Amino acid sequence: MIYKNKKNIEPRWINFENLTGERGGAAKANYGAKGHAFEHLESGEEKVLCDLEASGIVRRIWITLNERQPEILHGVRLKMFWDDSVSPQVDVPLGDFFCMALGTMRGFENQFFSTAEGRSFCCFIPMPFKKHCKITITNQTEKYIHSLFYDINLTLEEVGDEDMYFCADFKDCVNELEQDVEIFKAENFSGRFLGTSIGVYPDTEKYGDMWWGEGEVKIYLDGDTQFPTLAGTGAEDYIGSAWELGEFINRTTGCVSKEENKVSMYRFHIDDPIFFEKGIKVTLQAMGGGMADKVKAAMEKGSPCAPVFYDYDGQHRIYKQEYNPEDLNGWVNFFRCDRYRVTAYYYKSVI
Repeated sequence: MIYKNKKNIEPRWINFENLTGERGGAAKANYGAKGHAFEHLESGEEKVLCDLEASGIVRRIWITLNERQPEILHGVRLKMFWDDSVSPQVDVPLGDFFCMALGTMRGFENQFFSTAEGRSFCCFIPMPFKKHCKITITNQTEKYIHSLFYDINLTLEEVGDEDMYFCADFKDCVNELEQDVEIFKAENFSGRFLGTSIGVYPDTEKYGDMWWGEGEVKIYLDGDTQFPTLAGTGAEDYIGSAWELGEFINRTTGCVSKEENKVSMYRFHIDDPIFFEKGIKVTLQAMGGGMADKVKAAMEKGSPCAPVFYDYDGQHRIYKQEYNPEDLNGWVNFFRCDRYRVTAYYYKSVI
């Protein structure tokens, strides 16, 4: 309850005006006037935003840069380290972490992320740490960034053994034909799959304007092998829409931007939590659909295609069966190969 008196909880704002978050330590740079609001970020430079020995919870992260082109959103890297870990628990390009996988800034707000006018990056995911919090940003581009502003707002408080560590993984891949895109995989620890942000870059040279999003999200839980416990019905269905996908922003699902066939979309499992005890694998089938004449034309020019079924006068399932391509008629679903930028957000019980 926000109106109750909470004892032993202290707020801290970490930024260039107070890098250590110490009491009475802010705004010293210019005798109390605004004096150290930003710094430069050279090409190849890593800058430590927070390095705090304490117990607490990161409550809010806000960042803005004067350069925000796709090159920057894809080439500036955000990393987070909790407690004694040498390797980062979060290691994601800036734009992908903040649900902008196409590298295009848009004003939006969902449960965990926002950018008020498409000029900033804001995250509200709670991130507990028991002994140490370190957050860095690295400019992996060749571009000089004149102005980096940020605020990391946290509370110093006791964090218990039941509190899990926030993590985020990133991959940029092109799937092999008939191979699902792996969104997230974990083994030998318990945790919670919080959700995902996915940028889809359909291969228009191979498939033209055919729809890419017929694939189902599948979630294998705690020892599932050949078949999963959870399965959806299609890519845009998983995001909460239907019949292909346009731009929309909802609290837990949305498509932040659509540029021709490319999309940047997200889904967070807040109201429908997904916990696991031993392991989990989350995948998306790389499957599209189109009318038979377009599918046959793509196959004839050698584009990677593996038809799954066609819907003409009843559904005809043909995957892994002998069939005559000339029989394809109506709407055809088929496996295909495209590029995906995938960020998985999750909590884990141990580092």
